[in-house]
Amino acid sequence: MDIWHHIHSLLPLRDAARIACVSRTFLRSWRYYPNLIFNRHILGSNSDGRGRDFIRTIDHVLKKHSGVNVKKLTLDMYNFPEVTNACRQRLDGWLQITMRPGIEEINLLSLANEAYMFPCWLLSDDRIKDSIRCLNLSSFAFRPTVKLSPFKCLAMLRLNYVCITGYELGCLVSNTLTLERLELNGCGDLDCLKIPSQLQRLSCLMVSGCFRLDVIDIKTPNLRVIRLDVEKVKKLSLGVSLELNELCIHGPDFASYARLKLLSNAPNVESLYLKLIDEVF
Repeated sequence: MDIWHHIHSLLPLRDAARIACVSRTFLRSWRYYPNLIFNRHILGSNSDGRGRDFIRTIDHVLKKHSGVNVKKLTLDMYNFPEVTNACRQRLDGWLQITMRPGIEEINLLSLANEAYMFPCWLLSDDRIKDSIRCLNLSSFAFRPTVKLSPFKCLAMLRLNYVCITGYELGCLVSNTLTLERLELNGCGDLDCLKIPSQLQRLSCLMVSGCFRLDVIDIKTPNLRVIRLDVEKVKKLSLGVSLELNELCIHGPDFASYARLKLLSNAPNVESLYLKLIDEVF
């Protein structure tokens, strides 16, 4: 039976649902199907692609699913802007069903002017939080606080057009010692970015489009790749990074900083690109 469940888990969601309709064995395993990926592709070529079909499909799938054994959850509302608000009204219920102990990857992608508040209270269950390895949010408000206990497995954090302040992000990353990759894009409320030295596993940092970002202070020593598109940053500190081999900066006049500190702080850089406001080095 375990072998049949494993075979079933390898199928795409639409195929897994179809085979569950004709087999009692796969019907039982369907209740524990691990990869719930909801995007425009699940509607198929026979659908007109309307948003209400998208919502109806998710409701039907989750009604038949136990919520147990979910490893990956992807909810991509990007192609259905006309039903974004309707999806958000159901989102808390969908997440309560699927965010259970053992979940490893969460991708929530939206397209809206007003960011929906991610329900951080769901992360208060350590059994859930301690299994998450990848968290990818787009067009959400994410408000973690110091009350949030440490993540034990989170390796990749991607925030795209997410409402989060420097203090809130600091609360999150300081509790995520397993973090290996951090990507921040279009986070309009982010005013400062401080990466503490305790993040020994962090190897890649990418920041772009955060127009309120004033201060970047990086102390972790094992970064290999840093890409910063930061036109308004007033203070930049990279610390000492012996592992750094790729550095790309688009921003104010950091030439003096580069000449004085870069070569001594990052002696193993192999690729260096500095695009300044008025000139390119």
